[in-house]
Amino acid sequence: MSAVLVSIVLALAALAVLIAFVRSGRFFAAVIGSVVQGVASLLAVNVAGMLTGVTVAVNPVTLTAVALLGVPGTIGLLLLNTIFGI
Repeated sequence: MSAVLVSIVLALAALAVLIAFVRSGRFFAAVIGSVVQGVASLLAVNVAGMLTGVTVAVNPVTLTAVALLGVPGTIGLLLLNTIFGI
């Protein structure tokens, strides 16, 4: 049940972000900026995780989430990891 709920929330968040990208008028620039920021934040979390022990697994699902959502996607994954142990 919780996996379905998490999937629905992530899908709605991704849809909201894509709508914001389209409405900005600079779709490709916004997408590239979000992807770069998201991947950089995921890298920073995993590098800092060597000291703190808090890491996020790097797989196609997490990369898609941080690519679409950017830094908030990374924060969301950290919260999911902390709360649910996903």
